[in-house]
Amino acid sequence: MEQEPTPADKHAAYLAVCDMRLSTTQKCRVLNEAISWHKDSWRVVGITPAALEVFAKNNFKKVAKMGIHRAHLVDRSETYKHMLNSPMYNCDEWWDFYCKNDRTVFSTVSENMGDVDEESIIWFDAEGLFLMQGFAWRHTKQESSFLKKLYREVKKQEFESTKEETLQFLEKAIKEIL
Repeated sequence: MEQEPTPADKHAAYLAVCDMRLSTTQKCRVLNEAISWHKDSWRVVGITPAALEVFAKNNFKKVAKMGIHRAHLVDRSETYKHMLNSPMYNCDEWWDFYCKNDRTVFSTVSENMGDVDEESIIWFDAEGLFLMQGFAWRHTKQESSFLKKLYREVKKQEFESTKEETLQFLEKAIKEIL
């Protein structure tokens, strides 16, 4: 089995792409092929409420044509252009920059085609889950269980928030009556 390239291997490939005599567009394509295909690519760090509802309707499983995408928080082409226009020679700094800008959130198709409202994102740490698998992500019982637990926590918070708002409203209404 072929060994996964290390960040240092990918950094060497990145620097080689920087030196190529190609257009920026061509360099971006080469760079994408050289560095973005590893198990932690497109790391999922959150989910929109609408995407969480779609998963809930599908019993927290990944179903064909369910309308869920992994939306990059920073446009990949902008990340690549920045890296190519300002070469980073320190491997650790480059890798940190790349990983920070390669983060994704689950969103609906329509959210991904527009701007994802970052204020509404439900952030989480799911290291080791939703790993890259071809153009998609791995979705096993572990991923389904994680989403189900997250959904329950979100619904509980929504209930508690609504309950608190209702109590405040009732207290105010009672004071006005008395």
